[in-house]
Amino acid sequence: MADLPPSANSFSHAIVLLAMRWPSRVYGVPTCSRCGMNYYERYVGDIQRDTGHLSCAAMGVYDRLLDHYYATERALPADIDALCRIARAMDATERKAVEDVVREFFQLEGDSLYHQHRTDAEITKAQSRIEAAQENGKQGGKATAKKHQSVASPGSLYAIRLSHATVKVGVSTNFRSRLHQHRKKIGHHVTMVHVVAVDNMGEAFAGLKKSLGIQDDADTFALEVAHESTLKSFMDLYLSHTQSYATGNASRIASRTAHHTPYTITTSREDSGDMEGSSKSDATCDFTSHLLNATTGEANPRDVQLAILLRKGYGMDASSGSVEVIEMVQLAVSDREILDAVENFRIKKPGDTPNASYILKMIKSVREKAAKAAAAANGTASSGGAPAPASTDWWHLEEGVRTKAVEFNVVQRVDKNEHYRSFRIRVFKAAGEGPWREAALSEAARDNSEEHARVFGYFYDQPPAQIGQLAQRAQEAA
Repeated sequence: MADLPPSANSFSHAIVLLAMRWPSRVYGVPTCSRCGMNYYERYVGDIQRDTGHLSCAAMGVYDRLLDHYYATERALPADIDALCRIARAMDATERKAVEDVVREFFQLEGDSLYHQHRTDAEITKAQSRIEAAQENGKQGGKATAKKHQSVASPGSLYAIRLSHATVKVGVSTNFRSRLHQHRKKIGHHVTMVHVVAVDNMGEAFAGLKKSLGIQDDADTFALEVAHESTLKSFMDLYLSHTQSYATGNASRIASRTAHHTPYTITTSREDSGDMEGSSKSDATCDFTSHLLNATTGEANPRDVQLAILLRKGYGMDASSGSVEVIEMVQLAVSDREILDAVENFRIKKPGDTPNASYILKMIKSVREKAAKAAAAANGTASSGGAPAPASTDWWHLEEGVRTKAVEFNVVQRVDKNEHYRSFRIRVFKAAGEGPWREAALSEAARDNSEEHARVFGYFYDQPPAQIGQLAQRAQEAA
């Protein structure tokens, strides 16, 4: 440009400025109604990995095409001449570079435009942030600023089933409160479908609604139970990978780790005449996706299954290489044993969060007691760590308890997510007096005195103290 006359210099400079300001208008590609993105995040590691083989000219073409893609928020035109104008490709070598780059990094789709899925996803995320900011700007005021700060903060993305065909999605720092509000308003048939922790509630909520096709201010949509897995997969895209669970006090850790658990919430009491749920916790883990690889559909190795179950199912800090997970694999610990240990932990220490080491100790302790009991019955010694032969008495076996349940017409309340332990105690009551009740009372006494009194009162419709007084009066009368 140095050898051009001043007027041409000025004209060329104006054209360059125009191209920078409105690139789509210069190159004849329409853009969206509002201004395009002023910047975009450049993931250096990804770009270097994918484009390290490109020549200097080809890399320049790639950058210019990508800049135009983001600036217009629109996929690239299919016309090669238009692409060359966007990339400023002048000679045959540069035009060949345009053709090669487009063929390798972009896909021609049904709208006759060249798309790049990563770029489309980044634009969608950015549009959600921009639209949320614009909406907050329209409202204005300090209250709006406070609301925006709250919406942009970490929390939970949740989905609640309001009926057999309707689901509501939302974000909150206290998803349990939202569930209880809807139960109070609609009824106790309302259940939590899925909950995930997110780093930015506003962004996650807007992105989920866009993925589901929910328009405007709506937050409910039609969804059959059979299609809940699709909803969960969309929600899991926003799962937090940055929240730390290694610091802070116990209550804060408990409240934050709870967000990682897909919950099925239960009511605090069974129906009138039945025993109150034996667990003090109001949630049980219903997590099963740890069994299979989400990509291949094949079964995960057992150490991976356990690590995912402990981490995502119960909010514990665990990995497939951790000492506790390795020992659990060696001892052939089952998912049921982990669930039972977590339930017992919540009864003993309500409000606290378990860790993998403590849960492993509880499982080993239960096994040791079972081994000693079996050894005493057989007159032999048995090691504590590995599973021991269990008692053949029906009340010690889940299969036996369920057989007795059929005999006494006791049905587990699956619709209310009744714990097996609560169901078993109801079976023991229906079976009448016997060693099964003694076993349940001994187990409850090991938990705490309050649990023992509650189970005792359920069996005999009297607190332990009153039963003792009645027995004493009977002895005196005799």
